[in-house]
Amino acid sequence: MENERVLVPAERERRDVQPSMTEVLRNLQGKGYIVDGLADDPVGGMICRHPDAPPLLVRDDGSIELAKDDRPAPQRKVYAPLREKRVHWDRAGVIFALIGLVCFLGLLVIGMIVG
Repeated sequence: MENERVLVPAERERRDVQPSMTEVLRNLQGKGYIVDGLADDPVGGMICRHPDAPPLLVRDDGSIELAKDDRPAPQRKVYAPLREKRVHWDRAGVIFALIGLVCFLGLLVIGMIVG
């Protein structure tokens, strides 16, 4: 058990959570939010973050507000648009010509064997 660590919460994190706040936090976690930490303002509350939505501040009484976010939003990867797949008629023509030539030569060989 040498890799096991025990995290001790800071003094400001040791406080009682109201039942209404607990209900709201459970609902937000069900929607994909993660509790990030305590708010720095004197009113108190917890900040919940989501990868695709703005951060929310859940107050001790269970009310929800938009949190002031000092961190920049995570950047999403931007992919180049897919190229349109088009038919290369010159390649297709060569392939059809080769198929026709092979069929003609096959029939010619069969005709020589039979005849």
